[in-house]
Amino acid sequence: MQISKSTWTEFFSNARQAYNDFPEATLLRFLPDVSKGYALDVGAGLGQNSVFLAQQGFSVEALEKDPDIAVECKEKLARENLNIKIITASIENQELEENKYSLIVAAWVFQFISPKNVLPVLKKLEKSLVPGGFLYIGTFSTQGIDYTSVQSGLNGEDKNTVKLSNGLMMHYFEHGELEKELAHLEDIISISGTLRDYTHGEPHTHGIIEIVRRKPSFK
Repeated sequence: MQISKSTWTEFFSNARQAYNDFPEATLLRFLPDVSKGYALDVGAGLGQNSVFLAQQGFSVEALEKDPDIAVECKEKLARENLNIKIITASIENQELEENKYSLIVAAWVFQFISPKNVLPVLKKLEKSLVPGGFLYIGTFSTQGIDYTSVQSGLNGEDKNTVKLSNGLMMHYFEHGELEKELAHLEDIISISGTLRDYTHGEPHTHGIIEIVRRKPSFK
């Protein structure tokens, strides 16, 4: 009997090694300023960011909602002999302890959160940061050629939510959309532009947004 693969299993199996093995480059720019403690990797995938953070001395929790990918992630981390806790759940449904994490990484996952849940998730992540903790978000924007308004507005969703060929719903953020909701946090890094992607399928261009914000410390 043929075993069907999940959408994400198909994606990661087709992605090139560079996508699966290397952490987000932007992390290197601010990580020296982050106090070692608990780190949360939201949408961990195959765990490249989790591995990197554990190697840097963080106690890592990897959150991955796809059970097949979570199993593969666990197997990979076992080979690395790193003590990383894997949680099979979505960030929308997972309860987080307040004032726990010195770093939260949400790399290329917010575009798959329903627009109505974006603000609640942002508030949840902020509350779970320790004072002085850092939040990294990398997501896709409407600047990329992969975004098309022709497909927008499906199923009553936000105007910038489209249906991909694999059936997934994906939200493209406008410049300033996330930044506005996090304006009360310290602006560490703000990146907006385009990026050529060679890691899966034919080369293509994404519009990207990367932001790093820091929660105020107690006075």
